[in-house]
Amino acid sequence: MHVSSTEYGDEIKLEPGARQATEFQFTYYSNYNLNNGATVRFYKNNGSPVLGAAAPGDLLYESAAFNIVKSDATDPNNVLAQTATINLAGKGLVLPDVLTWTVEFDGVGSGQDASLLVFDPPTAGSSFNDFWKKDGTTWTINQFPGGPRANFNAKLSASRSTSVPDAGSSVALMGLGLTAVVMLRRVVRR
Repeated sequence: MHVSSTEYGDEIKLEPGARQATEFQFTYYSNYNLNNGATVRFYKNNGSPVLGAAAPGDLLYESAAFNIVKSDATDPNNVLAQTATINLAGKGLVLPDVLTWTVEFDGVGSGQDASLLVFDPPTAGSSFNDFWKKDGTTWTINQFPGGPRANFNAKLSASRSTSVPDAGSSVALMGLGLTAVVMLRRVVRR
């Protein structure tokens, strides 16, 4: 668990190829409820290098603020996580091969904790043993010294993009279709 009042998250490397995001899920722990208390963001990793790695740069997506829901801690030996799901279908969000997803929890402090949950290894794609944290306007790379691998539990679903012919190709295909119809009519008339 990593409790932070600043934005933080994980860099992920996806399989190469064009894709559009359809859904994003992640799990977290919280000991409080807060309406409109969290925001998720996706960044392209094209920012200024930090320790040789391209930092999060261009903002690709920012969710509307959503509610933080208190985790069920009835059994202290088995605290149940919360899952947040963000529908991305139809938003036209094209994902690069490498990106960073982050969350920012509001209301953390004074006994109120919210944290992403760790999960390793990734079941698809890959992730380094570190995470990005934004301190003001500066991104830093962080790890859990002596602790678990710094990979957070999330699932990013996407569909493969299909190429759409440009306007010139569409006109050419229409022209070929009309030519075929005209030729067919001539053959039938003979």
